[in-house]
Amino acid sequence: RFRIKNSSDTPVQKILSIQKSLQDTVQFFYRHQNKLEMLQSGQMISEAQKALPGFFISFPITLKKNSIDTFYLRTVSKYGKSFAIKLLDKPVYDKNEQIELIITCLLIGIFITILIYNFFLARSLKDTIYDFYCASVVGSLSVQLLFRGFLKLFVVDNSPFLQEWLPIFI
Repeated sequence: RFRIKNSSDTPVQKILSIQKSLQDTVQFFYRHQNKLEMLQSGQMISEAQKALPGFFISFPITLKKNSIDTFYLRTVSKYGKSFAIKLLDKPVYDKNEQIELIITCLLIGIFITILIYNFFLARSLKDTIYDFYCASVVGSLSVQLLFRGFLKLFVVDNSPFLQEWLPIFI
């Protein structure tokens, strides 16, 4: 449970962003017309069901003018419950998402370049050590794709069986 105070005379739109967490499911509760409403996000939630799709676990928040609002988070995780929470404006959130996408694409591009380079060295020099370099780069690339959520996004997202039995990889 946490509270956020809006001391301005206008309603404020913010985004609650949980940075770089490995939470399976995060449920966000807020009051709307005297009822608790729930939004959810997390590594085990499909992109279509997330409150805000993207790299980070995020929820939109509307703060009423001159009020103190109470919100609740419930997390389910096999990895631990340590994470950082930030309250961001929409442009800052979009910029953070864009930076994360650029870093991910650069990292994947570097791995693919190293893989192609070592593959051609292995074929031209006929040295098997470059095959091992290729295998290690494929492993590193796979780990990055899994960690960054690309496997979940393109393979596991529509399969409840895989979501249930492969959580350590996504």
